[in-house]
Amino acid sequence: YSVEVLPGSLMAMHGPAGGNPGAGFVRISLVDTPERCAEGARRIAQALAGRTG
Repeated sequence: YSVEVLPGSLMAMHGPAGGNPGAGFVRISLVDTPERCAEGARRIAQALAGRTG
């Protein structure tokens, strides 16, 4: 599965108040066939299920 994970702050610009709206988030990109992307997303969701913080 072709998966890229980046910090959300990398994909957003700092706002006028100085904060970055992407801070505290991650950006996940799945790049493959639709079927493999769906399976990759299912596996990511399963791995993250029940996690907090």
